[in-house]
Amino acid sequence: HNRDYVHGTHVAGIVNQIISNFAKQENLLQILSLPAMNITIPIHANDKSYANIEVFYGPNGKCLSGLGTTNQALIELSNSDVKVANLSLGIHNTNREAISVITPVLKKLRMQGCVLVVAAGNQGIDLDVRKDSDLLLSFQNYEFSVEVDGKSRTYKMDNIVFVGASNHAGHRTISSNFGKNTVALYAPGEDILSCTSLPNCMERKSGTGQAAPRVAATLALLVSRFPTASHDQLIQHLLQTSEMDINGERHLNIQRALESNLCISGQSAEEMI
Repeated sequence: HNRDYVHGTHVAGIVNQIISNFAKQENLLQILSLPAMNITIPIHANDKSYANIEVFYGPNGKCLSGLGTTNQALIELSNSDVKVANLSLGIHNTNREAISVITPVLKKLRMQGCVLVVAAGNQGIDLDVRKDSDLLLSFQNYEFSVEVDGKSRTYKMDNIVFVGASNHAGHRTISSNFGKNTVALYAPGEDILSCTSLPNCMERKSGTGQAAPRVAATLALLVSRFPTASHDQLIQHLLQTSEMDINGERHLNIQRALESNLCISGQSAEEMI
């Protein structure tokens, strides 16, 4: 019941709402509170599908000094079979400890095909211009090479999705960070009602940290429906089923994303399940 854990609990509650509203009856949702500062939400649908969402957070929604717990949570994430991860947080680009620990972990997550859904931030700035504002931004579309079976293979970090916040009118909020080449999608992030770490309490909070888990939850449901889909196919499906506003910014459409078929190599994924 620590007030320091309100942000992470609020984020996890949003995931729970989306899963509860849109999952099929055979889906089973469990929320497990783990030591340190993370919540794991496994989603078991049936024998053919499995998805995980991890929510990382610190006191009052901020990363802890030194990022010790965030580093550990990311390492644990990379050692699991997680397909989707939500990061409603920011990591300072000047934190050398974080860079040295997170860089190999992010590479491993990309090789595993894990989609990282990241809150874009709430400073109202253009991330296309201010890519130095967050460590994770520097990894977007970053390329690296590794040795696989004696051969060099190049990977592109195209599994990171930055999410901005939209208001009740369906437009980007004033405080949400933006960037046509950086922020892929916007989702509701204004006055979002969800649970807190206090008993029997609900609270309204705003920000990209509330928008990101809606996208992550939708992706998790897509993994459940299309277990053979790759990370880039899932992301493209989410973008193609989104709604474009007059400013050319894409907004999440959960219903359309879940009701539309996703094609894999000319064959609909629904036929392959």
